Amino acid sequence: MEGESVGQQTMDRTTAGRFVEAWCANWCKVDIDAVVSHFAENAEMRSPLALKLTDSPVVAGADNIRAYWRRAYGGIESADLKILG
Repeated sequence: MEGESVGQQTMDRTTAGRFVEAWCANWCKVDIDAVVSHFAENAEMRSPLALKLTDSPVVAGADNIRAYWRRAYGGIESADLKILG
């Protein structure tokens, strides 16, 4: 939707599209710091893999999310992430 608010920022379709492209590029480079830089400090994520790696399906806090993804990705240096639709 044009001008829909996300947190305190408002993005139009063009800006949102650029954000998604950059987000995808950062994931493909496995640049976890760049990906997590957009998260609030109190962000939470849920993942079945988190349950296996941390004994909880919820990872809370940007620093913990960063640490989780570093552990989950291990030594992977690139990923193949594609934007659908």
